[in-house]
Amino acid sequence: MCDASNHATGAVLGQRVGRDPRVIYYVSKMLDTTQSNYTTTKKELLAIVFALEKFHSYLLGTKLIAYSDHAALKYLLSKNDAKLRLIRWILLLQEFDLIIKDKKRVENLVADHLSRLINEEDSTPLKDEFPDEHLFTTQRTTPWYADLVKFLTTHTLPNDLSREKKEKIKSDAKYYVCYKELEEIQNDAYENSKIYKDKTKAFHDQAISRKVFVVGHKVLLFYSKLKLLSDIGEYNDAKVRRAHT
Repeated sequence: MCDASNHATGAVLGQRVGRDPRVIYYVSKMLDTTQSNYTTTKKELLAIVFALEKFHSYLLGTKLIAYSDHAALKYLLSKNDAKLRLIRWILLLQEFDLIIKDKKRVENLVADHLSRLINEEDSTPLKDEFPDEHLFTTQRTTPWYADLVKFLTTHTLPNDLSREKKEKIKSDAKYYVCYKELEEIQNDAYENSKIYKDKTKAFHDQAISRKVFVVGHKVLLFYSKLKLLSDIGEYNDAKVRRAHT
């Protein structure tokens, strides 16, 4: 939920659990002199831009619904003769899976209240720019374990490393194992366990008589009811006979 006044913008980050919305974060920000002179519609759009800039780490890749109490936003976003600043904001919104819905002020009280808070101590300007490189930042630095992983996988080290560095990597490699090698160890352990279980089962099964009987075999017939009588055994000796048809 987003809202803007003549002095500040406010936003509430929430998530719906069942039918009830749950608040995750509140935020508000003062407008500078230039931003205070924006039209009401642009201020409302600026509130959405501010919310996206503030919560972008939570919002990227998810489906969003932004509630605002200014229905003219839909008209502003469809203008063909938009100015450069507005075009930049529209391009920003297109980076998100975003739907803007109108919500009456009486139903948007929290964001409306946040937009009217005046915090004179906070002098940090509100950013109305959101470059693509800020949206999709990537790690450009080489991770500390890169040389260690290379040594574990290829058993080679970069030539530009000092002798002390190479010795340290070789020493540290004793305490690490690559995922692929670990996976092979896990597979070997599984195969060994399976072989052990099969051999154990075969050893115990060799003492079990076959369940295929022929005429003349002697078998023990078990009657569970005979357990109730102490003077009668549990088993009776019988011969296998051909069934009468």
